[in-house]
Amino acid sequence: MSGYVRAVNFVKNLVKGGSKTSPTINKVKPTVNTTELEKKISEATKAVQKAKGSGAKLKQSIFELKNNMPITFKGNKTKTLSNTTKKRNEESKKMFDKTKGRIERKFGGGADKQLSSKQMKIASLAGNKKKIDGPDFKKLKEMKKA
Repeated sequence: MSGYVRAVNFVKNLVKGGSKTSPTINKVKPTVNTTELEKKISEATKAVQKAKGSGAKLKQSIFELKNNMPITFKGNKTKTLSNTTKKRNEESKKMFDKTKGRIERKFGGGADKQLSSKQMKIASLAGNKKKIDGPDFKKLKEMKKA
């Protein structure tokens, strides 16, 4: 079609009031898969679309490599938020014992930890030699003041 014909048609549409519009849409029914067949068809359709997208990315990358252009779709090896939260949630699930809960695990799990040589020196100042407690800190403060 020539530019002249398009211009004439454009003016005719303006004079008529434009193209016809559809009636207002009040609501849209959601698609709910009720049968197993519908669910499988939906999953297959999603898989096909995902494969098409991956194929398009591959074609684009091949084109860019052949023409020495910068690559658009680079691989992402960095940690994402979903990776870190998933790992953190797994660790906290391991830590949470249904019989004991988190109450006993507060403050690092108790006094059954081994003390370093420096900590043993502090613990031997006063009281229990296998645990650092309040009297040890008082003695340490007194030694620093003197």
